[in-house]
Order: sequence, then structure tokens, then C-alpha cells
Amino acid sequence: MPTTLTTKAEEQSTYVIQVDFADEDGNAVVPDSIYWKLTDSDSNVINSRNSVSVTPASTVYITLEGDDLQVVSGKGSNKKRVLTVWGTYDSDLLTDAPFKDSCIFFVKDLVAVS
Repeated sequence: MPTTLTTKAEEQSTYVIQVDFADEDGNAVVPDSIYWKLTDSDSNVINSRNSVSVTPASTVYITLEGDDLQVVSGKGSNKKRVLTVWGTYDSDLLTDAPFKDSCIFFVKDLVAVS
């Protein structure tokens, strides 16, 4: 089940999501590869953010801004965003083990933002 973030993003602003990676024992791990995508609640990709590559580290910060956080009038589901992160990692037990997770957050619809 995806994690729901409690802090809302401000429409057309900047929003940073911290992603930490751990192996099956809970120890920090640097993945071999990391990718992410941003969708709305209907699985539509937002602002062409699909299969975005990230430099591997045990903690990465994904910065969303501007059109990533745009709200289209009349589309209530457009306020919900899903950030999905996936890739592979190696550990003492596994090689090229896949991982995939997601989080949900909401964009605060500001009046008169163009």
C-alpha cells in the first residue's frame, strides 16, 4: 500500500520528496538503478515525468515544480499525485533485485493561479 504524505504541495510551486533505500535487513543501500514517474489518480503521466533516471544514492531527493504541480480546473482527481519509484539493488542475499514503491500526495488548488 502506498504511503500518503501529509504535507500538501502548493500549486505551481516546488515540492521535494525524500526517498531512502534499505536492504532486506533495514540497512541503507545504494541501488544500482533508480527511476521515477509522476501520475495523477487516473494513472495519466504528469508533465512527461515518466522513467526519469536518478543518480543512485542511499537517499535521493526528487524535486517537483511548476507544471508537475499544475491543477486543471474542473478535474477533482487532478489534485492527487502518485510518485512511483523503482529500480534494482544488490545485497548480501540478492543480485539485481527489483524494487518498486509509491507515495501519494495532494496539490493544494490555489485560487487564480495561471
